Amino acid sequence: MGKEPNWTDAVITEYWVVAAMVNKSFTGHKFNGISDFKGERIGTMHGYKYPEELGNFKDLKVEEVPDAILNLKKLNSGCIEVTFDDIIWAELENKKNKLDKLKYLMPLVSSSPTNLIISPKSKDFATLYTQKAQELIKAGELEKLYEKYTESNLKTFKTKYDIK
Repeated sequence: MGKEPNWTDAVITEYWVVAAMVNKSFTGHKFNGISDFKGERIGTMHGYKYPEELGNFKDLKVEEVPDAILNLKKLNSGCIEVTFDDIIWAELENKKNKLDKLKYLMPLVSSSPTNLIISPKSKDFATLYTQKAQELIKAGELEKLYEKYTESNLKTFKTKYDIK
């Protein structure tokens, strides 16, 4: 058995933010759990590791696709009732593909910081990564990247999605 990997998590620069996404015609506004969609068509992606909070999709009407964008397109056209995916990615794809009939439900299914796993052999890189990430934060560059890709800064992003 090998050594445990080093987790460089002193500097959190990104979050995995998963929500239930529905068509705007969906009458609900709150996500209570996967059971909200019992009997509904649920779009999932083959091979995608869904957050533990969703449990499993046993006994549900699941329509699996090979590419997540297909779920957004199916949702936009009313072919499925819900899909679960990363909000940041979905919002970018919605704009790029002009998918204007989608909304996400709150609270989020899951939000968790992402961590960079660095081999114990690369301690120098881990130190350099942490140092450079902290420099980007202090210089305001991380905020600029968030604004460019999410149209809000990190503080606003975290507030919008109720990330602690």
